Amino acid sequence: MPGQIGLVQATEIIKLILGIGTPMIGKFFIYEALTLTMQTVETGKNLDCPLCGVTPRITALIGEGSVSYEEDECEIQT
Repeated sequence: MPGQIGLVQATEIIKLILGIGTPMIGKFFIYEALTLTMQTVETGKNLDCPLCGVTPRITALIGEGSVSYEEDECEIQT
């Protein structure tokens, strides 16, 4: 199973490096080893995310300024 997942990851990297195909950015890959099925689920960006949202509030690492992280502050919207 690690080899199969590694193959998928390597394929994604090659697609990104060569600029070909459609990368799985914004998608969640689910591999069910017992039934040998695969599924992708599209994910959406949380526009209120303090790190990657429209107006990010986290702009530095902890210890660099007065930045603090609160638990569960950044969630992925599906």
